[in-house]
Amino acid sequence: MLGFGRVKVLGATPGQGTQLRCPGCNGPSIVVFSEHGDTDPPDLAFGLCKQCGLVFLATKVSEEQLKSAYAAVDSDAYYAAIDSTLGEKSSRAVADLSAIVDRDGFSLLDVGCGYGHFLRATRSHWPGARVVGHEFDDACAEACRAASFQVTTGDLAAVDELFDVITLLDVAEHVDDPVQVFTTVRRLLRPGGLMYVHTPCRCGWDSLFLVLLHCPGIRRISQTWLRSRLSIFHLRLWSDVALTRALNVSGFDVESFSREFELSWPIDLYAQNYLGRRLHFPAFAVRVSGGLARFVFVDLRLLRNKAIVVARPRPSLNGSREVAR
Repeated sequence: MLGFGRVKVLGATPGQGTQLRCPGCNGPSIVVFSEHGDTDPPDLAFGLCKQCGLVFLATKVSEEQLKSAYAAVDSDAYYAAIDSTLGEKSSRAVADLSAIVDRDGFSLLDVGCGYGHFLRATRSHWPGARVVGHEFDDACAEACRAASFQVTTGDLAAVDELFDVITLLDVAEHVDDPVQVFTTVRRLLRPGGLMYVHTPCRCGWDSLFLVLLHCPGIRRISQTWLRSRLSIFHLRLWSDVALTRALNVSGFDVESFSREFELSWPIDLYAQNYLGRRLHFPAFAVRVSGGLARFVFVDLRLLRNKAIVVARPRPSLNGSREVAR
């Protein structure tokens, strides 16, 4: 899922403590930390909305910079590294939808279909369903077409077909205007249709490390945790309030909202990348930290970092669908 468009301009890179407006609810927000790195732009600032709790990238990133960042990603290696996670996510999504969709001959559009993991899982489970993908990256789209799937590219608003189910698996954190995307999805749904969303959400650990940013002895660790959750690729970390509001404003009613555990990579790889390479922990400390994290997050499941939402278009009083203003 590459090439999602331009980051909304929120002004030049602001300093810590700078006041700004939330890109979600327009509420009062503040920059909680900034850092200088080897990215382009080299200075990144991250904001927190005091009203809806959204955590977000607050730095101006141009379309050219974002395209360059995505172009530097090796798509084949990326999808190979998360292949098992995508398989598990696809199986979970199929299981969730099986409890809602009670017929085989429905139509489904998977927005941000990547290399087609969920498309294949859907086709396997519902052989009679019409399964279509939409991708912003041409290489991913071609990989899906090679597997005999119909995949559209370009502007989602240009899609001219209606669907019973539309899925967004790890898409809403990438796009610069999620309300616009949700509103477009709503227009593409048939009456009685539903939208199914997976997206990273703000969890208790995120809130803890936001507080610990004020503690000098652990500030770097707190920043490293939050940087593992936010980047120029992952533009926001949804709070429950922020995500629900975005869906409501787009004309949806939330039918179900749950939080689940999900990591893209094994814990050891996170420990190596963020503790070893970023914080320069010795190898022994990386191994111990990785083992402790595995026990707490994986074995005890004390991490609920993914929001899974089912939403349906809100009908108006006259029976038509109407976007909330």
